[in-house]
Amino acid sequence: TIDAITTLLSYICAQLECARWTDSDQLTSTAALISSMRSSLIYLREQAEYVSFEVFLEESTKPFSSLIETGGGQSLTGFLRRVALIKESFCYLRRQNEMSLPEALRAFGELNGGCAAEESIQRAYQQYCDRFEQYMAERNSPRDHPKILFRDWSVQFKQTELPQILARVAAVWAIAVSTDVSSTGKFFKPHCVQILCVLKLLGVDAGTTGVPKHLAQVLTGQGKSLILALIAAVLALTGHYVQIGCYNEYLVKRDGGEFEEFYKLLGVSDVIKYGTFEDMANAVVAPEVDGKRMELRTFVQDMILSYGGGSRPKKPKPQVRANSVLLMDEVDVFFTKEYYGNVYCPASFLYVPGLAEIQVRIWNEVHARDLRDTHKVTAAIQRFIGTPLFTERANFAEFRNKATPFDLLIYDGTKHVRRSYTCKELFDEHLQTMASNAIEVETNTANHRDYKLSPEGVITHRVKEKYENRTFIQYYCIFHYFRLKQGSYTTFVSPSGFNYGYLNVACGSLSYAMLPKAYPLILGVTGTLTALHPHEKAAISQLYDITRTSLMPSFFGCSRLAYDPATNFTKLSTKSHWLAKIFTHVLVALGESTSRSVLVFFRDEATLEEFRAQFSGQLARLQVLTENSAQQAQITGQAGVPGTVTLATRAMGRGVDFRSSVAVEKAGGVHVIQTFFSLDVKEERQIRGRTARKDNRGSYELVLWEEDLRANGLGGETYAELEVARAQLVAREGGSIAKGIEQRGQDHRTTMQYLQGFFE
Repeated sequence: TIDAITTLLSYICAQLECARWTDSDQLTSTAALISSMRSSLIYLREQAEYVSFEVFLEESTKPFSSLIETGGGQSLTGFLRRVALIKESFCYLRRQNEMSLPEALRAFGELNGGCAAEESIQRAYQQYCDRFEQYMAERNSPRDHPKILFRDWSVQFKQTELPQILARVAAVWAIAVSTDVSSTGKFFKPHCVQILCVLKLLGVDAGTTGVPKHLAQVLTGQGKSLILALIAAVLALTGHYVQIGCYNEYLVKRDGGEFEEFYKLLGVSDVIKYGTFEDMANAVVAPEVDGKRMELRTFVQDMILSYGGGSRPKKPKPQVRANSVLLMDEVDVFFTKEYYGNVYCPASFLYVPGLAEIQVRIWNEVHARDLRDTHKVTAAIQRFIGTPLFTERANFAEFRNKATPFDLLIYDGTKHVRRSYTCKELFDEHLQTMASNAIEVETNTANHRDYKLSPEGVITHRVKEKYENRTFIQYYCIFHYFRLKQGSYTTFVSPSGFNYGYLNVACGSLSYAMLPKAYPLILGVTGTLTALHPHEKAAISQLYDITRTSLMPSFFGCSRLAYDPATNFTKLSTKSHWLAKIFTHVLVALGESTSRSVLVFFRDEATLEEFRAQFSGQLARLQVLTENSAQQAQITGQAGVPGTVTLATRAMGRGVDFRSSVAVEKAGGVHVIQTFFSLDVKEERQIRGRTARKDNRGSYELVLWEEDLRANGLGGETYAELEVARAQLVAREGGSIAKGIEQRGQDHRTTMQYLQGFFE
């Protein structure tokens, strides 16, 4: 053991001394290395079980030696990814064979009321295992596979060919991620529950030709991302285009980056795409013609500004084709009102000569001259446009005087309809909106915190809790930019975009609910399938024709979460008492020796900052994690270190891996405090799932403020009473969402017809 520790210390020194990156990156990489080594120390006690000290020393140190020698591929990102895999390997490699398929099938049957076609699953799994070991031994490069679309997969193909394709795919992944641990002769491999889930979702147990639409519940920490990646690879190799839909950009970047090299090794990276639900909607209005994306925004811009001209392009290829498959990660999020009940509104931003000068003038009329009447502001601007003071008068007049009319989609208060405009009519209408927005920005300070300048000097707008520079509501961003910048304005910051000087022209409305309907095959995973509400279940079966669902067992056995909703529940009447109680419970959870770590989830960033301002001086290791945090991976990596308190917004309560150290595990694991009551029980379960992941220990509690509950339409003295109130609220919202889907669907179709009008 002493020799092993001495060797590990020498690797730390070697990492500190190498001049591979900047000093800051060097410290980051070394800290990650130390954290990984620290997690491995608990396994040094196994020395007595080894028949050879040399084997023990090799398994304890050689993965780190491999990492240090190669430098993680010479990039900090690569180094951190590999050191995280080494850290995970010490536990995972010891447990990856703990559960057999018969045990998994027995647990599956208990959760699902039996396991149909169990023999076919067992045969396919055995085929997979035999081929996997063969491919791992051969280390051959991937070969071509038959291009057969899922609807034509025969029972025989699914029983014989499919397991072989899956085995080859899994072997490529195993070899790729085992770069360092393979130095000891061991490899990562998908565990049996993951393979069982893949086989179920790909219809191996279906006794008919084809693959039915199917959703599976995979609990937090069980490897949903790998399940989707394996399915995507199998589908891509058999001739499919795969869209993997995630609910936020963090997961898109994380999972897309994690599996990028894997897909390249298989030669399928061009036909597998990760994207947010917003990305999926945006792609619908950017069809492909002759290999080039033709965006609705561009069509509208060219039509208004009379660019391009010439003949219309030919009809585009369908965005979703017969070989398209939609894989949905955390599919339950899609059915929340933020997506399923909502719309995506594309817009075209037209840069018009002289408009930047006009918008500055509008702000001066409102801010400097104190005009508070929309008509007076617009009248002043109309006079200004006709004077020599307007330096771009000639160029702007050329735009404004264009006589050719054009059709735009506008919302008439109930639905989207076509309306004919000239450039003068369009400008005059938007001038009214600009003046109104400028006055509101000047007089209504309540929304000021929703806008801020990025470090590059770009105006950003808060969407939920994340500040973005790609979401614009009318012209508010422009006048908030003027308010914040106070002179020395910059119209365009490359590559981020315009701060001002544009017309914001709406291009219709797309219903999120309509997006999946076009896909001939939908497969998805989530950690909270059993928590779906009645209207969500109805949408799954009736709107999308998804008739198969599966609840996958936990590979790691029973949860080790310490939580009792009756006792781990506190409600305070005043805000000051509520914040103080949160702080007190943080200290209690940390313990006198600060041997545990704590995650505190807040409803929004404003409340989080209020808590931090009041108590940060009394917490030695405090960090903040929001969607706006630049170093998210580093923050999550430190969240499980003893004595660390991480304040996080609700968005960080799903899909983010917080890993605890050995010392924290010994003390009881990570403690989670949720400071608000989720209006959707699925969100609550996800936040609770940030601790006690896999077979780790952990605890959870709710500390709530009475006024916050009332503001969200909830009342009750106990968790049970709040649960009843929540169910009633969700039922009412479900009915409202269902009614809105029909009209939003009509707007969706109107927008698509409008787009098609630009083609031959």
